[in-house]
Amino acid sequence: MHTLSSYTFDTFLEDLWGQTEGAGQNLPVAALALAYGEEVEPFISYIPGTLFIRHAEDLISNISVMGEISAKGELTKSEV
Repeated sequence: MHTLSSYTFDTFLEDLWGQTEGAGQNLPVAALALAYGEEVEPFISYIPGTLFIRHAEDLISNISVMGEISAKGELTKSEV
């Protein structure tokens, strides 16, 4: 974890690259680096058939539901 004062452009690129390099290329990071005047090596290969999905969901519920999940590790439809 980086603190705001230690978070540099380079650490940002390292963090972002680590999150999305699974296909062997990261065009958004390369474009950002080029925009900041950084040198970017050409991409010479990639991994076909690779998919990157980031999923987030916000839920609003009664606190007792979270208690059931914490205690049992699951929540069944009958408990909702």
